[in-house]
Amino acid sequence: MLLYKTILFYQKNVLIYHSTRDQVKKTAETKFYYYINSIKNIWL
Repeated sequence: MLLYKTILFYQKNVLIYHSTRDQVKKTAETKFYYYINSIKNIWL
């Protein structure tokens, strides 16, 4: 029973970790994209 609960807890945390990481990655990509675009706008 304890092992089962531990596995469930672990799985939940892994899911939270992955979704958070994806969110961070998307945010970083978006910021990078805007940054590149602003540089293009300055130079053009």
